Amino acid sequence: MNTANLPPYGAKPAVESHSEDHLEANLFAYWHILVKRRLVLLMALLVCLGLALIINSMQTPIYRTGAELVVEPKSSNESNTDLQLNNLMRDPTYLMTQSRLVSSKKFAKRVLETAVDTGIQIQMLEQAGRSISHERKKNFKLEDREQELLMRIFAGSITLRPVAAGARIFSLEVKGTQADLCAELANIAAEVYVEMNHAANIDAFKSRFSMTSKSLNEIREKVKASEMALEKVAAEADLLKALKVFGEKYPDVIKLQGMIRALSGKLEESQNSLQLSQIAQRQRMFSIILKPHLTAEELIPVESDLTNLKNLLEQEIETNREIYNSIYKRLQEMELAGGASLWVDIKVIEPAAIPGRPIQPNKKMNVLLSLVIGAFIGLALAFFLEYLDSSLRSLEDVRAHLRVNALGIIPEVEFETADLRELQDKFHAEGSSRVMWSTSDLKIPLYVAEAYRIIRTNFVFGAVDKSLRIFQVTSAVKGEGKTTTTVNLGISLAQVGLKVLLIDADMRRPSLHHALRLPKEGLGLQHVLKEGLPLEAVVQKTKTENLQVITSGGIPEHPAELLSAPVLTAFLNTLREVFDVVLIDSPPVISVADAPIIASRVDGTILVARSGYIPRRLSIQAKKAIEAVNGKIIGCVLNSVAASHHPYYYYRYYSDHSYGYYGSEANGAGGKKRRSPIQGERVSSLEKLKLVFQSLLPKGNARFENLPPQPRHSGSRTETETSTPTMTV
Repeated sequence: MNTANLPPYGAKPAVESHSEDHLEANLFAYWHILVKRRLVLLMALLVCLGLALIINSMQTPIYRTGAELVVEPKSSNESNTDLQLNNLMRDPTYLMTQSRLVSSKKFAKRVLETAVDTGIQIQMLEQAGRSISHERKKNFKLEDREQELLMRIFAGSITLRPVAAGARIFSLEVKGTQADLCAELANIAAEVYVEMNHAANIDAFKSRFSMTSKSLNEIREKVKASEMALEKVAAEADLLKALKVFGEKYPDVIKLQGMIRALSGKLEESQNSLQLSQIAQRQRMFSIILKPHLTAEELIPVESDLTNLKNLLEQEIETNREIYNSIYKRLQEMELAGGASLWVDIKVIEPAAIPGRPIQPNKKMNVLLSLVIGAFIGLALAFFLEYLDSSLRSLEDVRAHLRVNALGIIPEVEFETADLRELQDKFHAEGSSRVMWSTSDLKIPLYVAEAYRIIRTNFVFGAVDKSLRIFQVTSAVKGEGKTTTTVNLGISLAQVGLKVLLIDADMRRPSLHHALRLPKEGLGLQHVLKEGLPLEAVVQKTKTENLQVITSGGIPEHPAELLSAPVLTAFLNTLREVFDVVLIDSPPVISVADAPIIASRVDGTILVARSGYIPRRLSIQAKKAIEAVNGKIIGCVLNSVAASHHPYYYYRYYSDHSYGYYGSEANGAGGKKRRSPIQGERVSSLEKLKLVFQSLLPKGNARFENLPPQPRHSGSRTETETSTPTMTV
């Protein structure tokens, strides 16, 4: 395995979780985004809901009502008519035609003419926005332009639709801003529609009867003309026979010639009817019929044609007579039935009622739709703002963007207003512009101390196989909590028996003496660098056992030049022989050059980043500045993390362990007291590390059963209660 690609400071790669854990983590991450951006989501919901309420209040109510009409044959006993009507109802063009009919201006005009009550017309005009004076209402008469306006309005407000698929029931609906007017107009429209349908049935019957009668007359004339033509052809055939036997002077011949002349004259008058016959399609035969043949010389050439004409005319006469009888029979049936078998009868089965509530606006639907749209917009904005947020907010962000070992997170603690004011007064009296606190002043949740113990564990595990003792604690910019982290990490390391020294190298804004409640700065680091004072002259003890501190000793003129002097390197080498861990609180990396100078002289640098405080590019810039001087970053601490910013961490750990587990017997929580390291001679670093592991592993672990007992403090409080971390507000 290539260890070169491992994170710095001996950190081990994290073990991959199961797919279920990843899914749970992703769900909590999404929930965390929604909780963090809840104000955006709430504002989007409220804005959309407010718009919906405004729209509901500003919209004019629209009512709709309709009369139900049934379509049925005049005589339902005739199955053939029922079949025709069913086919008609399934025809989509029929409904389209009827819908177009009721929305036409002609229909609207009939409705307005039927509505003799002038109050209806006045209401319609007022609904259209026209004001009518009181004097005109007494003798109201609809003007042409007003009638045109009302026809357009009514045509756009009426619809005809089937009640159900396959049913013969239609609903004639009218919508408008006045409920009672809609119902009255719908009933009037239904009556007009029934009357127009009845009139249309009568007109259709008359038209069909007239057409049938006309066809019957045409067939009668054709039969009559064909019979005269047949009679003429038969007379000419008889005349030819008589001429061959008796000659031209025979009385029968003269009689036949007179008959032929008379029939030819009549055929000339009926030529139009004769032209409609099938024989007229044969021009030669048709000319023989029209021309009279009176002598033998005229008859002999057409003798065979006369025989053929006779047969053709007989067939046509027979066919036309059959057609005539059929049409005549149908005409008689129409007369007897009065056209009932052809009528589509429409009746009103349910008159229109006054609607109880409007169809528009649909207030419930508008509100529901606004909530859906608001939720969608709020979610989109929340995730978009989260996408734009370039700060570090989780350990995953630290690993992904800074590419350093994540030592842990420090949760955010909120103060009561009275407690915060008390702290502010105390620190202002001491001359500090920043407010700091310790658990000896206020009670804080014990999970804050546990967070520092987790960081201590990660910090110690990384140093097991390395001789790393001197560390710098810094941040990208001020206000990220580097001093807080320095103090509390030092306290946490000292609690397990390690001899820890804190150095305030932030000689521009020193604050370690405020955080540790030291009375004054006194001699400090600048005196060591300037005057070469020994360690014993500048080191100070703190209230926490095994924890000592060297303050800045004031604010020098040129801190960077002092830190660049070789004296610092020699002083740090001296500290390696005396202390187990040395933590140096240095200025921010971006602000001044002090931190990179110190980074080149220490064993490693701990970078503190405040959650959601600055863009991550500044933290990356700080990391690059330290690496540019061959400084080694051993890890990053994510500070001031709200519980809502890292919900998965707190859910998986702190929700499974009540605070009573960390409590003392004195507070009644039933918690177990921890055992302190034994007092006496100084133990080796390896033994001290074993003590750290013992405090983290369950009681009874075989690897640490034989370790010496840990000493208790002289006071009545346990180690957990007395050695508590401090935080900067």
